[in-house]
Amino acid sequence: MKKVVADEFCRSVCPLGDCQVRLHHSQLLLHLISDHLVETPGESFGLRMRRVQSGERTLLPLAPQQLIVGQDQCLCVLNWAGNGSSDLARPQCRLPMSHRSLRGHLPVLVMVRKITTRPSATIEDNRMGYLCVFWLAAPATKRPLTATLGFVNRELHCSLRVRRQLRNFGSPMHMNKLLLGADRSYLALSERQLQQMCCQNDDGCFLEVVIQGESVN
Repeated sequence: MKKVVADEFCRSVCPLGDCQVRLHHSQLLLHLISDHLVETPGESFGLRMRRVQSGERTLLPLAPQQLIVGQDQCLCVLNWAGNGSSDLARPQCRLPMSHRSLRGHLPVLVMVRKITTRPSATIEDNRMGYLCVFWLAAPATKRPLTATLGFVNRELHCSLRVRRQLRNFGSPMHMNKLLLGADRSYLALSERQLQQMCCQNDDGCFLEVVIQGESVN
């Protein structure tokens, strides 16, 4: 509990790409709206935002071939309305009038990173492969929150659905834990696994995100 309280008041680096701005957790949404919502031609696309309730399904188009290797990318910001607990996290502050209604929402960033991997010694084709790592980043909360990540092909058939914990965006990524599957916040899928989830001759699918809320033991 003490660490969560400390995280609420400390400054953490923005979780998006190469942005190195340090900000309080209660100012994350303000920063996203001010610095990342609008597209910068030739540099970055504008963020997509959506307001969601607990249990609401969101489908996000995913094209692994278009992801930039080694860069944390945000597919969407889901502003979660919460589950009625007013003490779960600090409200988002200093929002412009057009977004003031999101003050009590928790901004949840749907994140992905594409990582190159070495080819297997048993495979004749020695091209580099890749992993896609998915996670949900949010400001620090006093209690753990969970969400379901699923993969739906273009024919709307779901081939995988797993539950993961939302991750404090100020916590560093531990690559060893990630690759060993010891971190419950991340989901890592290989190139072959992603291809199996897509329709034949199609290099895209949908990432399904459903925020469940507080963990139930």
